[in-house]
Amino acid sequence: MEEAMYEWITINYILKAFPMSGVFEIGMKEKIHGALDLGGASTQISFMPLEAISNKTTEAKFELFGYNYSIYTHSYLCYRKEESNKRDLAALLKGKDLTVPIENPCYLKGYMTSTTLDYIFGSPCTSDKKPSPYDKKQERNSRWNRKTRKMSGNCENALQLYSMSWKQVMCI
Repeated sequence: MEEAMYEWITINYILKAFPMSGVFEIGMKEKIHGALDLGGASTQISFMPLEAISNKTTEAKFELFGYNYSIYTHSYLCYRKEESNKRDLAALLKGKDLTVPIENPCYLKGYMTSTTLDYIFGSPCTSDKKPSPYDKKQERNSRWNRKTRKMSGNCENALQLYSMSWKQVMCI
């Protein structure tokens, strides 16, 4: 919650949205911006709502420049870089023979790594996609590079995998 609050403060400070006198003038609230962080640890949203925040676990209160603020802030754990990667891998494994390596069309060709199925399906974000039979210690030897998100290889297969039509994707 603190991270989202500090991001909200930073954005509004840089955009000079805060009143420096400690008194809101007419139209000042409209200058305050919300913040959305699509980070590696989680996706966080924070903004100053028009009404009182009923769920106090999503409220951050603080004083800044002589004015008391109450902002809504929430973290969404299944919408982050690592969880997105796990969901991608779960989609690649769907209906596949788990005894042979798989190829990920979104990563560099030739890269080999291995991981356990528990790494992929041990998360609450992917646990409902477990293959059958499932042995969480079973190691997956796979062709994917978890460090590089550059499109390479057969880009058209990657687009089909996710059933998307990306007009701005450049296949390398």
